Amino acid sequence: MQGNVQLTENIVEGCLKQRVRRLVHLSSPSIYFDGRSHLGIKEEQVPKRFHNHYAATKYLAEQKVFGAEEFGLEVIALRPRFVTGAGDNSIFPRLLHMQRKKRLSIVGNGLNVVDFTSMQNLNEALLSSLLATGSALGKAYNISNGTPVPLWDAINYVMRQMHLPQVTRYRSYGLAYSAAAINEGACMLWPGRPEPTLSRLGMQVMNKDFTLDISRARHYLDYQPQVSLWTALDEFCGWWQAQHAI
Repeated sequence: MQGNVQLTENIVEGCLKQRVRRLVHLSSPSIYFDGRSHLGIKEEQVPKRFHNHYAATKYLAEQKVFGAEEFGLEVIALRPRFVTGAGDNSIFPRLLHMQRKKRLSIVGNGLNVVDFTSMQNLNEALLSSLLATGSALGKAYNISNGTPVPLWDAINYVMRQMHLPQVTRYRSYGLAYSAAAINEGACMLWPGRPEPTLSRLGMQVMNKDFTLDISRARHYLDYQPQVSLWTALDEFCGWWQAQHAI
């Protein structure tokens, strides 16, 4: 994960050497996550201590980008949440794999609401960042669809579209968290230290409310998300099925 920082440093250095005018950096709202529920998080709500090493390195990488301003590089950082759509190789492929293995359970009561970002909306935010001027520069921006949804509604929508059984089994948060801790410990002791199939961070993410305030992006970047989550999920399902057609 330290590669987050080193890679960013290399990119910044390359931009300065080649006299690139502007760098739009893709960061992550994971920097805000502290294991608790939060609604309407603003950009300045960065914790004093980070919940995990990944969040710490993402924020440090972001600071490396902003540090280049003094050398004349125009910079903007975007923090998009749960990006999905055609080409999503991160969120839903893992969930589909777990459901096919019958390992996916609703953590807690299943009512937690979260933000997603449709791929096309992120592309619009990137374009707006390239065209931004004046006071819009030098800032970090939360990016999402701006319409929080219950996480498990979105997951089960994908399951239906992919003709898989919906996730109906519930597991208490405490039990899920404990099982993940045991799984992490076992993987640490196992030869080769394989990646845990369950993690404490994963259980927290699947159980907690987590939404962003995108008013800064609306104001400075004129960001107006147009593509709904459901459209993005349809695009993901169509793309995924085409990729895995027999």
